[in-house]
Order: sequence, then C-alpha cells, then structure tokens
Amino acid sequence: VGLLLSAGELTFCKTSPQNVAAVDGKGRCRGAKKAGPRARFSGCIDQSKELPRPRERLLLDAMSGDATLFARRDEVEQAWAFIDPIEEIWHAKKDVPELFFYPAGSWGPEAADDLLARDGRAWRRL
Repeated sequence: VGLLLSAGELTFCKTSPQNVAAVDGKGRCRGAKKAGPRARFSGCIDQSKELPRPRERLLLDAMSGDATLFARRDEVEQAWAFIDPIEEIWHAKKDVPELFFYPAGSWGPEAADDLLARDGRAWRRL
C-alpha cells in the first residue's frame, strides 16, 4: 500500500520473511527557503521466528495484564462523544454527500482518484 504525499512518499511492502516500512522524501528546516536533499528511512521486522497470531497475542497480553493494545473505557466514551453528534446530523439531513461503495480487493471508487486529481495528485499503485 502506498500514498504519494506532498513532501515525500510512505511505502509499506512485504518481502518474505520480512515486513518493510520506508519513508522517502525531502525535509526543510524552519526558516529555510528550499527543501534539502531526498532522504530515505526504512526499517524491517524480522519474521524468521514464529510469532503468535493476532488473537493469540491479545489473549496473551490480557492474561499477563498488558493493556497496551486495548482501548480504555474513557477513550471509547470520548470517541463516541465525538462521533455521535456527527452521525445524528448525518441521519437528520436530506442532502448529505453520497457514499461511494466499491468491491473488496479493488483500488477503491473512482471518486477517490478524482478527489486527488483535483490537486494534481494521484494514488501510487503498487
């Protein structure tokens, strides 16, 4: 999956047995008039050893008391406090923007391409 950003590029790729994430782009120091040279930062996760599956990991974390991957109750309540009014307004209005549906596994709706094209941008197909 990749998304072309204005200042650079963020790319995720998988080359067995490693997962790689790379950020490529130009930076600019505060006050500088020009961006510096392109720089690439990347990292990988060695998966040569067997890792627990996601559900196993959650169960192991729960049993050991590690709540890192779990949302706290107050976080969930705050999230819904933010979303509920939006959803209520959405359902109350008659002239809401159209939702665009697309088949699973596809590149998404053409409207997504059109949205980026308005600013001269495009999704990078990998």
